[in-house]
Amino acid sequence: MIYKWGVILTCMLLLGCDTSKQKGQSISFDYPESKIWAHRVNDTCEAKIKKNEFVGMELDLYYSSFQDKIWVAHDLCDTANELSFDSWLAALSDQNKNYYWLDFKNLDVNNSDVISKRLLQLSEQYHIKEHVMIESYDWNALKIIKDKGLAVIDNINDDKNRDTLAWYRKTKDKIMALQPHAISSRADMYSLLIQSFPQMNIHLWNTPIKKDTIGNLKLTELLCKDSLIKVVLVDYYADI
Repeated sequence: MIYKWGVILTCMLLLGCDTSKQKGQSISFDYPESKIWAHRVNDTCEAKIKKNEFVGMELDLYYSSFQDKIWVAHDLCDTANELSFDSWLAALSDQNKNYYWLDFKNLDVNNSDVISKRLLQLSEQYHIKEHVMIESYDWNALKIIKDKGLAVIDNINDDKNRDTLAWYRKTKDKIMALQPHAISSRADMYSLLIQSFPQMNIHLWNTPIKKDTIGNLKLTELLCKDSLIKVVLVDYYADI
């Protein structure tokens, strides 16, 4: 990894790159004090418990164009549970006391306009517009969402077989074009992300240690001490 970064820095110098201007900069988002949020809170029973233990919750959403609904679902088959995002929110009390990381599984340029309208309606209904962030891999779709006035998270490709310099250039270009409020990736991308994009708000998930061990708790605490890290998703019940 050290060798790879030496090559990257050398190439930047040869190309005359001003990385401070090209990395992009996070748009302001009013984050809560706690950086530890609950991961994949995809049912109302769990949400009712975790909303009191964590200031923020992440959930998976899937838009059905056929039904014209936003479902709480990680995969298409999960829509059979027929839990809409509206119903998920309605099951909670004092919705505006929490923050919501919405991981859209099938957001694209064809459905982003209707999705943004629905999210704005729900945000106004439950008074949570300033507490919602929408995540996707599709930066073109996120641009449409962002232009509607909603905060966005660019999910960064974490391909372990990547060419690091090519990955950096491609990711940098995407961040510069979108100017997201934050970027997100697996926790094992931590070092690469903070070195590559030190001006960005960073969200992490899937900490690489068994979720309910002391080691995981200590790793989470360590990640949260970094000022660039704004959110770390966890799968246990009690906040640290």
